[in-house]
Amino acid sequence: MDGQDLKGSTVLSIKRLSRYLTHLRFLRKTGTKEGFSASQLGRDLCIHETQVRKDLALTGLEGRPKTGHSIEEAIEAIEKYFNIGDTSEAFLVGVGHLGTAILGYHSRKNSHPSGIKIVAAFDNDDSKIGKTIHGIKVLAIDKITDLSNRMHISIGIICTPPEAAQGIADMLVEGGVKAIWNFSPVGLTLPESIVLENSDIEQGAAFLKRRLTEQKRGKK
Repeated sequence: MDGQDLKGSTVLSIKRLSRYLTHLRFLRKTGTKEGFSASQLGRDLCIHETQVRKDLALTGLEGRPKTGHSIEEAIEAIEKYFNIGDTSEAFLVGVGHLGTAILGYHSRKNSHPSGIKIVAAFDNDDSKIGKTIHGIKVLAIDKITDLSNRMHISIGIICTPPEAAQGIADMLVEGGVKAIWNFSPVGLTLPESIVLENSDIEQGAAFLKRRLTEQKRGKK
């Protein structure tokens, strides 16, 4: 089950807060200095302003009359809520196109925007084992469990073909990981104590296409 020990409404709020954080970081990067209101943020992201206020309230952030929220204070509040300042080390398994792209994003020097630092990658392709990709060494899959136990790794990121995903998940769990981020399009059977987040690109694409079809039909 995704988001174990969390209510469905809280899981959705967490996902929206992640979107707010990304958008607010973009505003800061582009030089926006003035404050923002819940209604403005809602319009930018197509989320009702009442929901935005409820989500931001989870972080303890309080708006000011007429001036709204400070962008910097909002970023700090959401990052604190996500505990991003406490970086968690992770193993990534499966260094194909997607795995390589994730390595490129998460291994930028001195920059771990998600609070996750990938410290090693694993693959069963002999042509990749021993190579360094985006500053991360690729190791043989049979080293996962032992190294994870020795390094006290918190998170496993799975980018393997679906037929290999469950076996990799079992190795990561045996190695002591507490959470798995699964990019493989297959369900995983895990102990209830393991936090699981599924990011199925095919499912997301299918959802997007369906919404687009509905939108086109609505205009006819």
